[in-house]
Amino acid sequence: MLSALFYHGTAPDALDKAVFRWVWPHRTGLDPLTAVGDTVPVAVLMVLLCYCCLALRRYRGAIMVALAVPIASGITELLKHLIHRVYLDFLSFPSGHTTATFALITCIAVLLIDPPATKTPASMRVVLAALAAGFGAMVALALVAARFHYFTDTVGGAAVGIGVTVVIALALDLAAARFDRSEAGRVRPAEPAQHR
Repeated sequence: MLSALFYHGTAPDALDKAVFRWVWPHRTGLDPLTAVGDTVPVAVLMVLLCYCCLALRRYRGAIMVALAVPIASGITELLKHLIHRVYLDFLSFPSGHTTATFALITCIAVLLIDPPATKTPASMRVVLAALAAGFGAMVALALVAARFHYFTDTVGGAAVGIGVTVVIALALDLAAARFDRSEAGRVRPAEPAQHR
């Protein structure tokens, strides 16, 4: 829906202006966060998260992390050219930095939903997921304060990152469930008769 509103647009809407006015006074504190969605930090975080998943034998989690950011970022680049919203002479909708950040954050949230054999209380996992989401929101606001994006660009990027990651997680779960059913349905060979 946002893509239709901003198709070939060049101007901020009322929400963009309001958020910019709100974050502009805090820009110096937010500036360091603009680099979080860059290629190198995202790649490092992806590798670390994949390593953690593999170390814990959460193979579907590792596959999800390895696929989520590249696929979400690819879709974002395609959407930028299709929607063609321009901000300061570059295509801005949806925000690629926000897409990558929220794809990683959603991976973390999915992994925290049902960790294997852990004694970590559910309340702590919810708090960790909320902190990750709050960090993602701060990155999005930093991009607005630094005049890299309109606020609605970051909303679009977050939607792509979250949506793609959730779809990948569900697809992996469905594939695993189908594999488990096919394995359970196989008839075990009969054991040879024992002679007394």
